[in-house]
Amino acid sequence: MEIPKEINISEIKRTVMREIDLSRDIRYSALINGERVMYATDGVFKKHLDVNQWIHTAIMFYIERYNQLHEANK
Repeated sequence: MEIPKEINISEIKRTVMREIDLSRDIRYSALINGERVMYATDGVFKKHLDVNQWIHTAIMFYIERYNQLHEANK
């Protein structure tokens, strides 16, 4: 697995959907090197994450996508 030389993360959001649509879902979003990474949990099949866990997960998603694109362009 290759890791990008620089990872810039911003616009980290964790939205509790109960306040919006009364569901148990939590939606997550982050901007990493200009790419939006999004995720959602329901608390049953996918456990909810705190902000630090979300940052770690978002970076891992980004690295996986980065590697897939890097392999496709070889």
